This record gives sequence, C-alpha cells and structure tokens, in this order.
Amino acid sequence: MARRSNNFCILASILVVSLACQNAQAQIHDITKHGAVGNGKTDCSNALVAAFKEACASPTPSTILIPKGNFYVSQVTFNGPCKSTIGINLQGNLVAPTNPITPDPKSDWFNIRNIVGLNVFGGGSMNGQGKTAWDKKLKGEKLNLMAMFSLAFVTNVDIRHVTFTQSKNTHVHLFGCKNVTFTSVTIDSPAESPNTDGIKMGVSSDIKILDSNLMSGDDCVAILTGTERLTVVNTKCGPGHGVSVGSMGGTPNEKDISGIHIRNCTFIGTDNGVRIKSWQDKYVAIATDIKFEDIIMENVANPVIIDQEYCPAANCKGKAPSKVKISKVAFKNIRGSSKTEDAVKLICSKLEPCRNVEISDINLTFNGGKAISSCANVKPILGGVLIPQICSKPIGVKI
Repeated sequence: MARRSNNFCILASILVVSLACQNAQAQIHDITKHGAVGNGKTDCSNALVAAFKEACASPTPSTILIPKGNFYVSQVTFNGPCKSTIGINLQGNLVAPTNPITPDPKSDWFNIRNIVGLNVFGGGSMNGQGKTAWDKKLKGEKLNLMAMFSLAFVTNVDIRHVTFTQSKNTHVHLFGCKNVTFTSVTIDSPAESPNTDGIKMGVSSDIKILDSNLMSGDDCVAILTGTERLTVVNTKCGPGHGVSVGSMGGTPNEKDISGIHIRNCTFIGTDNGVRIKSWQDKYVAIATDIKFEDIIMENVANPVIIDQEYCPAANCKGKAPSKVKISKVAFKNIRGSSKTEDAVKLICSKLEPCRNVEISDINLTFNGGKAISSCANVKPILGGVLIPQICSKPIGVKI
C-alpha cells in the first residue's frame, strides 16, 4: 500500500511540474506565432498587437518575444491597462518605414500607453531609418515627424540592453510616466541628424538613466516641464547638444522642473555640456534643485551654461527678460576641455536673477588659449579650484 501511495505522489508531482511548465510556456507570446516574418519586408504590426493583446489579458506576468530577425513595422500602439506586468524580449530588430510620414500622423511609431509594470530587454534594436527624413528636413521641407519609441502614462518601467538607432525625430519620449529606469541603453544617430533627441521627458518623475551611451543630433537628454527626480549616472553623451534642462517658459502654466542630478558622466564633442535654458519674455516657470557633478568634458563647445536668452530663431532682440525662476543649482567637479573660449556662461534674467548657484572645483581649458567665463544677473557661490576664474567677464547686471 505504501509503495502505491509513493507512486501516486510521484505521478502527481510530475503532473504538477508538467502543468507548471506548460503555464510558463503559455506566458511567452512569440510574434512569429501570430504571422510575423523576420524578412525586413512583411509588415508585422498586426502580429505585434495580437501578441500584446494576449499578454495584456493574462492574469500573470507575460512576455512578448521578438526573436532574431528584421521585423518591419509600419506603426504600432500597445494600449493598457493590462491585468499583469508585460515584458518585451527584443532579441531581433524592429525596422521602421523609410517614408517620413507615418500612417497615423498624430501618433508616434512605437507607442506604449497606460501600463503598470513594463520590462524591455533582450539586446535587440529599434531602427527608425531616419536618413530620408533628415535629408528632407535639412533641405527645408516642413515635416511633422514623430518620435520613435513613446511611453505615455506608464509606471514601473525597466529598459535595459536595447539600442534605439536612426530615429526620424526623438528616439525615446516619456510623458506622464513614473519610476522608469534605463540601464545600458544605446542611442545611436549621427551629429547631422536634426531634432533627434536621445531621451526626452516631460511631466514625469523618478527617472534613472544608468551606464548608457547616448549619441544623437540633438539633446542627449532633454528635460522638459514637469520633470521631477531625474538621475543620470555613468553615461556618455556625444555627439549631440548635451544635457538640457528646458527650454522653459515657452508655454503658459508649465509645471516645475526639480530634483535633477547628473553625475559621473562624460561629454564628447557636444555642442553644449550641462545646460539650463529658458525663453526670453513669454511665461513664468520654475527650475530648482539641479546638480551637475563629477563631469568630464572632451572638446565641448559650451561646457557649463545657463542661458536665459535662448532663441534659436535669432529673432529675439529687444524682447523682455525671461520670467523663469532658476534656483539651487550646483556645478561641481567639472573638468576637461572647451572648444570655445567661454567655457562657463551664466547668463541669467534681469527680471528673475538666478539664486543660489554654486560653482566649485572647475578645471576647463580652452584648446586655443586661455578659457574665460561670463556672467549676467547672478552672484554665484564659489569654492575650490576654479579654472577659469568665474565671472571674469561680467555682462549686464551682477547681483
């Protein structure tokens, strides 16, 4: 009797393990099972959406598998909410159309919305095939180009070991997101690609960018209105326009930018290094509690800059001063080389002078001679070794 009982227990255990394995297998949603073909030509948008709907309906965590291969995607949107967390195992390459115009011009190329719990991993890539769009834009054509990978109202996100390349516009866009971490992410577009921000965010909080490499034709990281508690650590930027807070004050009722911490990062050949910028005149906004520290600059055009006279169209002469309030800013332990003589620029607003700006341990050399700094409407708190001397060339009103 004991032997029969033991045999029954063994059989029951095998059955339980078998069922568990079947359930685990059922939680992987392979897009090729829904008709996707990795030949770089067949549109796999419907297959992606079908796999997502299955995963989204699962009461337990599910993963969408994109195996090795080149999967052409015209445009896709994943809409939550979902019953559990979603994983995207991106082993292959998702390839966008070369045509600059997306099927839905009001939507980005790859959209994920209203999900709690998202993991993107696998070592694969998203390729925006942006060259045709860049060429048209550089020739002056007016194009309504969309971002490549867009997250809206997504919470608890982990993105790691994924490459975003050749976007027609912004590579990764966050709006209304919370608790998002990028680890070992690569953004890869050339310096001449216009408006290809690396990671752009607004109205989002608790964002981390770690151990990443951001190469683009615009800001490596663009920090817009409503961004709170952003940390960027051990990340390379360049080519590109550097890390930018703003521009601010361009629209009414902007939410505050606060809690920005950029540290242990390297900027290589960028048009700017660490930058805070706001429009002249226009609207009220606040940027506060911003720290840039332990930064290496390699041949950077404007390594340290606050620019409250931002005007890329060059038609702002005679306009009223910026109404943006900038306070509690720290530039600490920033060293390396400047491509321009003015290695440090602190050009603040006459109407709203910068408050509590701390500068310490700066060592920036100018390749063509002696570096200088310029200041307007700011009285920085100085400390440590300062090369160049800070505010050696005052501009406007010093306070």
